[in-house]
Amino acid sequence: MNTNDVNELLSQAEEAIANNDKKNAGKILYQILDQNINNDYAWKLLYQVFESRLTFKEFQADLAKRYFSSQSHLLISKSVSPSLPPLPDGKIEQRKYPAQQPSPTHNTQQTPDTFPQSNPAQPIKSKESGIHLSYKTGFLIMIGLIVGCLILTGLSMIILAGLNLPLLTNNIPWLSTTKTLPGTQISPKAGIELRYKLLKNGEIIFLKNLGNEEVTWWLDGHTNDGTVGMSTSTDYPYTGTKWQVYDENDDGIFSLKSLGHLDGYRWLDGRTDDGTVGLALSRGTSYSGVNWEIINLGNQIYTLRCLGEKEGPHWLEGNTKDSTVNLVYTTIYPFTGTHWAIIFP
Repeated sequence: MNTNDVNELLSQAEEAIANNDKKNAGKILYQILDQNINNDYAWKLLYQVFESRLTFKEFQADLAKRYFSSQSHLLISKSVSPSLPPLPDGKIEQRKYPAQQPSPTHNTQQTPDTFPQSNPAQPIKSKESGIHLSYKTGFLIMIGLIVGCLILTGLSMIILAGLNLPLLTNNIPWLSTTKTLPGTQISPKAGIELRYKLLKNGEIIFLKNLGNEEVTWWLDGHTNDGTVGMSTSTDYPYTGTKWQVYDENDDGIFSLKSLGHLDGYRWLDGRTDDGTVGLALSRGTSYSGVNWEIINLGNQIYTLRCLGEKEGPHWLEGNTKDSTVNLVYTTIYPFTGTHWAIIFP
């Protein structure tokens, strides 16, 4: 990848960030770093995309270890402030990249030393229409959209009430879409009636990781030693892949109990202070990490958010490269291991 190609990709990443398209920006920056792990400018843009609570150096080391393991030993980490200076006239395409340094493994890849960022005091100019939108105007548009959504929601509730349909979100605060889980029954009665219920208390499930389409991985609790990993099978002896759901208060806050055949630790426990995941002996008050929120992303894709009280990463991630499980700060690309499917036996 030559210098012009790199600069073009950096411009595309900046434009994606300006349009709040973090997923596309992450993919572009990942492509650049996969060719040259020492592209400082790409690292700083990626740090801006993730909005990580880690320091820049910690963030760089953590991501390199997870997703660029074959090049991580080549990383030259610099303690550089990730703040970005303003763009000239708010136009990304006017970026003039500084001279770059070649990578130890890719001589055509170069690394900028400084990097700009859009000036928050300037209005945003649409490239297509040439219209300047101030932040005040954008705020008013956002308020208008919210009000419109509330009105539409109210009308929908009135229509559902008229059809004698139970509200889809009644007493199910964690249900973010109207789609059911695999195996959920839809039972017709007199007239039209649909019954939706997500994860009943005491239900048994499997959690399938969606981070790798080629290999199927299942969340696996090792009850004998209290560790958690992933396995490629749910058959014996991988009985720790079977989980029982507990939600006694019916409030959408779950605890997950591993049903492994060996005695010992049982409860899925996220340690938000250091990002590790294991099994706890009990659900006592000292184990706040055993409480989880399950977020429905649609299309039968779910994320699990640990409700541990300590600051740190909270999202459950399965790393399909080494079958480990841990907590991360975000669910956006490249953290596809934070996506799970709920499978009923």
